[in-house]
Amino acid sequence: GAAQKVFLEVDMDDPDMNMKMMRLSVLQGKKLSDMFSDSDYNKLNIFFRDTMGMPLTLLNTMKPFVLFSLLTLKSLPCPQPQSYEMTFVKMAKEQHKAVEGLETIEEQMKIFDDMPDSVQVQTVMRYINEFDEQKKEFAKMMHAYHQQNAEALYRYIMSSPDIAGSEETLLFNRNRKWVPVMEQAMQKEKIFFAVGAGHLGGPQGLINLLREKGYTITGIREHEITKPAIDN
Repeated sequence: GAAQKVFLEVDMDDPDMNMKMMRLSVLQGKKLSDMFSDSDYNKLNIFFRDTMGMPLTLLNTMKPFVLFSLLTLKSLPCPQPQSYEMTFVKMAKEQHKAVEGLETIEEQMKIFDDMPDSVQVQTVMRYINEFDEQKKEFAKMMHAYHQQNAEALYRYIMSSPDIAGSEETLLFNRNRKWVPVMEQAMQKEKIFFAVGAGHLGGPQGLINLLREKGYTITGIREHEITKPAIDN
């Protein structure tokens, strides 16, 4: 049957999304150079100039998660990464389907804002200090993703030092909040849900939480997520 609605983590179809993202990405009352030690900021500056091809001065008012997002994109094995979220938004628009979010962009950004500055700084510095290793890890994760191996992906993510101590905040709490939202939406109509792969596996992942509620979960191949797959 046809999915009448598409749910992403946040409503990427919101016409005010870009404006909200920009507002939530800017540091208030401080700059990156205030958060990082002089030596770390210098190393970061050199890395962004030489590896990222952009001067850090352009980003000095941006929150560390913006840097982390750019670093993550750069470490992807493909030269021109495509956003699954925007692909789903485009498909939904073409098929006149509504797009909604499991949480608001404000809720999502607050997760990072609530992390101590020291943790945010440490995460960014670890990424640039271990950039080649991070790229290799990303390649492994992409392979697991294409193999539909949610449990392997979950293990990779949980073994990352960047998530240590933040599992509840980044994944588990959000999974538990999303399940009732999903249930309520599914009672009304057929829904296509798309979330980050780290939310799927493990005992507190969405797949297991939904199975515990009595739902039947089956996988579909990536090539099936096309226009006919949603239309059928």
